[in-house]
Amino acid sequence: MAPHRFPVRYDAAVRNFSLLGKESVEHVFKVTPQILNPGGIFIVQTLHPEENTRDGNADQWREGTWDGFTIIDTLEPVNPRTQKAASMMLIGQTS
Repeated sequence: MAPHRFPVRYDAAVRNFSLLGKESVEHVFKVTPQILNPGGIFIVQTLHPEENTRDGNADQWREGTWDGFTIIDTLEPVNPRTQKAASMMLIGQTS
């Protein structure tokens, strides 16, 4: 994702289960504020951390990941059958 490839700015950006690994996460979070309008919204849906660590996957959000954003909401939809968090949706706004 290169900001110069976006000729206009947007009100929102969404990433769905597409952020894996330290470098890709850092890159997307560095570039996304550059393509959003002031006050723009960034929504990330990903596997819930509890689900991620159950199978030994320790890769998760790190301090500083949301630099440039203010988290305005966190949603954790629950699987009605298992009553466990199915995913996590993080909603940030450019600061």
